[in-house]
Amino acid sequence: MAYKAMSTVLLCFLATAHAFAQDSTYGNRLASISVDMSRHLAERNMPAADGSLGRNREKYFHVRFQMGLHHLADYGISAKNPEAIDNFVKSVEYSFRHQQKSGDFTLVIPESIPGKPVPTTGDLASGVAFFASSLGSGWLAIESSDWVRTSDACKRSRDKLETLKPQLGLTLRYLLAHREILARVDSHAPNRLLLDALAFDTLGKLLDDAAAAEAASSFVSSAAKQTHEQGYFIEGGGFDSSYNGVAAAVAFRLVLAGYDNNDLANLVRRAIQWRKTRILPDGKISTDGNSRVNPGGNGESFLGRKKDVDVAHTIEAFTLAAAYFDDPAHEATAKRIFDHYRANRR
Repeated sequence: MAYKAMSTVLLCFLATAHAFAQDSTYGNRLASISVDMSRHLAERNMPAADGSLGRNREKYFHVRFQMGLHHLADYGISAKNPEAIDNFVKSVEYSFRHQQKSGDFTLVIPESIPGKPVPTTGDLASGVAFFASSLGSGWLAIESSDWVRTSDACKRSRDKLETLKPQLGLTLRYLLAHREILARVDSHAPNRLLLDALAFDTLGKLLDDAAAAEAASSFVSSAAKQTHEQGYFIEGGGFDSSYNGVAAAVAFRLVLAGYDNNDLANLVRRAIQWRKTRILPDGKISTDGNSRVNPGGNGESFLGRKKDVDVAHTIEAFTLAAAYFDDPAHEATAKRIFDHYRANRR
């Protein structure tokens, strides 16, 4: 009898804990991620004085290369660092300085790109979706963080973001207008479908847009259909330890942000377990058998450069998994990967 009573109490406690986790906002959930890992990821995406990131730092190329600014928000929230929040806003301001009235963004192809290829409408839409997934993820984290919302030191950043909301709306309208194109060009790339979903989901939440929420659901459904029973997302007809890191990280963003779908929650559990099988004991990400990224073999190239393994997204996936499952073992895996690539000057 005592055992039964104890079990009842335990079940009630677990149910309460689960409810609390479900009620927690995205920003408050991110407050629990590893400060060390979030700082390392933010340092990889530190903006220049004008707010430019990545390939835009040398000279503006396209807003697609502003992807990664959400790490600044993650670090700001986890470390309670107002400067990081300021850096996020600075990168948003830089990005929107290149927005056109139609909602898309200017493109300036560098002379150094071989042949200066002409991008398709799908290429441009995909680039905006890449950026928007990061923009929306960071912005929603800031808006839903109790610390940011009540911090006097973050008031200026909050006010600036509020003035930029109309341009956020323009971005969403552009993406909605190109929804069918995105669905077509990204149809066989689950990582891209999930990035599209994250863009629509987070911008939809920020702007209270039902059409965006419906679009997010459609893209998640398309990605979920392209998973293997072993847990990985099917890329290029097989598995890919680089692109699966991207897909897993983005899927965790969605569930942490409150995307309400039990299938996706089960999917991320299986995805992170598969990711573990591709991490060697020393922390290196194995590329053996990869379908797309294989630096030592016949891997893909992008803009004339052979693709490297996306280490950052894999670290991000395990860092977010640690917060979602409240499991420090995932954080330890993230640290092991980081330590390996730092030691090997990656």
